[in-house]
Amino acid sequence: MAGDVQLTGDGVPYVLLAECQTIGGYPRIGTVIPADLARVAQTAPGTALQFTLLDIAQADATAQSDADLLRTLRQACQPLIRDPHDIADLLGYQLVSGVTAGDDLERDGDGTQG
Repeated sequence: MAGDVQLTGDGVPYVLLAECQTIGGYPRIGTVIPADLARVAQTAPGTALQFTLLDIAQADATAQSDADLLRTLRQACQPLIRDPHDIADLLGYQLVSGVTAGDDLERDGDGTQG
């Protein structure tokens, strides 16, 4: 599962993330709790990490319910409203993609009706 810590034959630990395999691989020596997984995932390769041994009750105490997580995320989200007049390079953005006049097949290579 995501958060499992595997130990290679060379003794190098790796923390598995969302794309981890479900079976096989190197021996698993522990698991990073979900509350800390984002922090571990964002550390640079080779960064020294210190792990703390938790029992099941301690790990469960760190868990955040889905309802609490959604409430926290809703409070953190704010709509981004930007006035186009304040965007100096507005013409540099591709604001619409794939929209045509609908007569592309009827036009010649020079853009004129053929």
